[in-house]
Amino acid sequence: MSQVTGDTDVVRSGDTDVVPAGEHSGQALVWNHILAITDSLALKCAVKLRIFDIIGGHGHPAISLSDLAASLPTPCLHPATLLRLLRYLSHMRLIDSHAAGDEPSFSLTPSSSLFLVGTSTQSLASFITVFLDEGFLGAMHALDVACAGGGDDEASAFEMVNGETVFGRAERDVELNKIFNEGMAGSGRITAAAMVEGAPAAFEGLGTVVDVGGGVGTVAREIRRGFPAIRCVVFDLAQVVEGLEAADGVEYVAGDMFVSVPRADAFLLMWTFFGVEMRGVDGMHACS
Repeated sequence: MSQVTGDTDVVRSGDTDVVPAGEHSGQALVWNHILAITDSLALKCAVKLRIFDIIGGHGHPAISLSDLAASLPTPCLHPATLLRLLRYLSHMRLIDSHAAGDEPSFSLTPSSSLFLVGTSTQSLASFITVFLDEGFLGAMHALDVACAGGGDDEASAFEMVNGETVFGRAERDVELNKIFNEGMAGSGRITAAAMVEGAPAAFEGLGTVVDVGGGVGTVAREIRRGFPAIRCVVFDLAQVVEGLEAADGVEYVAGDMFVSVPRADAFLLMWTFFGVEMRGVDGMHACS
């Protein structure tokens, strides 16, 4: 008979000691950390295969395995492997699995809309594509070198692996720059909507707001839409704002935030320092 006894929480079965109950949760936590990357890469695979868009654009609440396989961007030669992926996505609660009929079928969940490319204004599909790119994942494999030494003390792990900064790579890679900006825009729409609807008091009495590192102006437009009296300025690198014209009450200014920033009543910094070394962050004091 199994029981938990005393403060040690030892699980007993008959007269044989098994694993202390506390160790079960500890082991589960460790396994979750070890295998967490499986979730990320399964999601990346689903986005690359446009699985969410195929399910959403099927015209019916659910799509069969065979119809989904036939709709993939490339011919599906391994439907059994595809089925395993779909079941895993269902386990992740990113799609729903249905067993009725001759073969399984799948439908979207509320979370699925965040990965739709063509029909969602808050899609994170590009965000996933960029941050699960081989260049970014390669940098994660170099964290030990970045922490313990062996390279340039001021270089990030990304620089050590790729020989350039995140923004340097985006500047020379037009497609990456496009996907990067799309990903940041999708994330920005979600955050901006939450700010405007959830914290309107933060914007009361402001004349000018500068979104530092504001990309293509997604967040600024949402702020302007919620507070038409505020002048919104997007301040970012030249390769980001080049060709963008003032519209919807949003202005664009090119420059380097570590040199100077436009004057404003308030500054918005969101996802601004993730690719910046600490010496650059310290340099922001010169702009205050």
